[in-house]
Amino acid sequence: MKTFSLLTDKPPAGNRVAGVVNAGFESTVGADELEGLRQAQLAPETIERLNAINSYGLVDTATPFLDVTPMADDRMYADFVDAVIRDPGVDCLFVAIVPHAVSLKTDPETCRNPDGLASLLLGMAAKHDKPMVVSVNAGRYYADFVSILEDGALPVYADIRSAIASLDTFVSHRLGNKAHA
Repeated sequence: MKTFSLLTDKPPAGNRVAGVVNAGFESTVGADELEGLRQAQLAPETIERLNAINSYGLVDTATPFLDVTPMADDRMYADFVDAVIRDPGVDCLFVAIVPHAVSLKTDPETCRNPDGLASLLLGMAAKHDKPMVVSVNAGRYYADFVSILEDGALPVYADIRSAIASLDTFVSHRLGNKAHA
């Protein structure tokens, strides 16, 4: 319900999905949970862009499910998301955040910073017409971070399975595939 109401103005062009996460578990589960969604194939230009962002050399940029590791700060994380969402072969996107990484501005004292991940993700979501869901795998300590994203019209879920299931159902329904809705 949350995804349908928040993403009503973002109809998917197809069912090709990509993901940007900062924990390998989320990437693996994201791939395993696909039903009606299909892994996108990233364009060579996108892979070039991702390689330029990948200053630590820790991210496998050939896969549509990027694990940007806890090394990524807010700007780098957002740059990875921006590169992926711009790809013409990506119809929708999931972002999974394990906010405990000290490199991210996700705690109550820093989550409202204009250069923090919440603000950067909201700016991207407003700029692009592709549906995006977010998973924030954390406890109540990060409730302010989650609230900022939800208040900005991004559907946020407490775990990657719920985020993927909601995106899958939304895309399947919007594309007319009621078998997965």
